[in-house]
Amino acid sequence: MAANVQYGMKKNAEELQSYFKDLDRWTEDIKKEDEQLRSQKPSGSQQGFPAVRGLGAGVRHGNESKVTRKKKSQEGAVGAKAKQQETGEKKDARIGSYDYRSWDKFDVDAALAAVDETEGKVIESSSSDEREETASANSSEDDRLEEERQLQLALIEKDRGNEFFKGKCYNEAIQCYTRGIEADPNNILLYANRAMALLKQEKYAACEVDCDRAIELDPTYVKGFARRGMARLALGKLLESRKDFLEVLKLDPGNKQVADEIVRVEKKLGMYKEPPAVIPAVKRPPHLRSKVCVQQLYQLTCLTVVRLFVCLYESLFVCLYVCMCVYVCIYVCM
Repeated sequence: MAANVQYGMKKNAEELQSYFKDLDRWTEDIKKEDEQLRSQKPSGSQQGFPAVRGLGAGVRHGNESKVTRKKKSQEGAVGAKAKQQETGEKKDARIGSYDYRSWDKFDVDAALAAVDETEGKVIESSSSDEREETASANSSEDDRLEEERQLQLALIEKDRGNEFFKGKCYNEAIQCYTRGIEADPNNILLYANRAMALLKQEKYAACEVDCDRAIELDPTYVKGFARRGMARLALGKLLESRKDFLEVLKLDPGNKQVADEIVRVEKKLGMYKEPPAVIPAVKRPPHLRSKVCVQQLYQLTCLTVVRLFVCLYESLFVCLYVCMCVYVCIYVCM
């Protein structure tokens, strides 16, 4: 609509400018004709006689002005046409105000049809551009809304699958996780949860595939390595299983369950070595080591003194017993 208004204003301005040019040209022609009439001298036959009212110079001058006017209008039209051809301007050919023959030949209906056709093309092109822009904007907005809807659907299916998994309905849980993956193929939790449900159903090969996909999406996903290790252990892939469990310990060093699984796998592979039954020395900080040594020395000294007293007591008792035995024997013998 704005393009149509702008085009109409441009056409009106050009027409108005043409009209003003024609008016200025006509004014200049009239001034020249007046100057020519004033400079003309009366002929010899009419010298001394006044001109007849309504005839003579006025009529002659009127006839000459018409001829001159017509000739000049034709010359102006020819000059304008030649100038247009020289400059190569691609404008609509315009007819002078006094070129009456051209105006008689001018086909108004054809000109109106050409204007309508031009305006129709402009309107059609502008409307087609607007339609394309609107269609592209609508398509992008629709794509964004569809993407958000799919993400929400994936979350809903994940929550439903978790509820079925808690109720030990593994088939229904797997179906929910599958629908969620179809809605959002890049959701790691959906693959990991479906792998766990497949592991519960002892479908180890399918579980391994889902774990592969989860690890591909996130190479630091601990549960993906742990569940794949369990599936490979059940499939008899002991080396691959051990590798997955070691990767879990790298990412989560405090996982005791995985450490026990590594021991079990290594025992099956014959790679397990029993740790030596040696009590490790107590490591104490340097500022406590001297105190510990003094305490141990004091305890050892006390124990030695006690043992010495015990030994002395035992030896004294033995001596007394021997003496009594000797005394009794002497007394009996006497």
